[in-house]
Amino acid sequence: MLYAAKLLNHRGYFRRIASLPTDRSNEKAVRKVERFLYRASCAAAGLEALYNAERDTILLANRYKGQIKWPPNRRIIISGDIIFGAYQQIPPILTALVDLQNQIPEILRLSTGISGSLPNSLHSWQKKDFEGAPAAKKNLLRSYWNCGGKYLRDLRDVLEHHDMLGDVSFWEAKTFPGSFLIFLPDNPDAKTYNDFTFTQEIDAFDTLNKGLLEIHLLLENICLLNGIEERNHTASIKLTHAGNLEPGQERTLGILIEGIPQKSQNGDIHLELSTTEIMQVVPSQPDAGNIAARKLKLDCEIED
Repeated sequence: MLYAAKLLNHRGYFRRIASLPTDRSNEKAVRKVERFLYRASCAAAGLEALYNAERDTILLANRYKGQIKWPPNRRIIISGDIIFGAYQQIPPILTALVDLQNQIPEILRLSTGISGSLPNSLHSWQKKDFEGAPAAKKNLLRSYWNCGGKYLRDLRDVLEHHDMLGDVSFWEAKTFPGSFLIFLPDNPDAKTYNDFTFTQEIDAFDTLNKGLLEIHLLLENICLLNGIEERNHTASIKLTHAGNLEPGQERTLGILIEGIPQKSQNGDIHLELSTTEIMQVVPSQPDAGNIAARKLKLDCEIED
């Protein structure tokens, strides 16, 4: 699986990008779209893990709630091993988001037909005021960069080249079960921890979720201007590393398991699964082909 099709469909992300060139005769263009959707999946999956870590942290903290002497703002500093489960998601999410930014010029080339050479990153392109982009799209790009894109890039640069972002985190219990807050620096362009300020209380969860949403909305609006329609993402499985199909035999080549967490009415989390087996078969007719697929049930669902 090159990207998480069900997760992207579930969150409604980049469904117009799925309509960009899929003709295998244009392999280079297809690969660029797949690479973009791979990074989008990494960011979306990272956000899922980040919010799961928040839930686990708050569930654990509430075991001690009755002993806490709460200050008037109902907020105390919280730290510990389990909380690192949230911290560790922030760097890969930022990396994925900035890589998505860097792929925007090529996605625009595919979606709008922009010709000529383009910079290999949005950061470089904005230095040239998005030269070569049509006026309407240039305005969208400027707005994205100035209203959040640059901030994400600065955060990623701190982690990759300079310092940590900080460990400013709180348990806030104004309502049950409370919130786990991680604040990001107001001024990541300062580059060093000692110079960071946190007075704006920029929440990491909201910022990273908004970061992916804003890239989606930017490309959604650009694709709309070009009349590109939505299409569901389709899960796929690559079989090239299964080797050749000799000798002819009946065997399973691989299985494709699709599933995303679903919350039931009582709050429990469960997976809805759809699994496909890809098989090599020995055809009854010489020209019938030797690949087949079938849906699998769970072992426990099959009667003896």
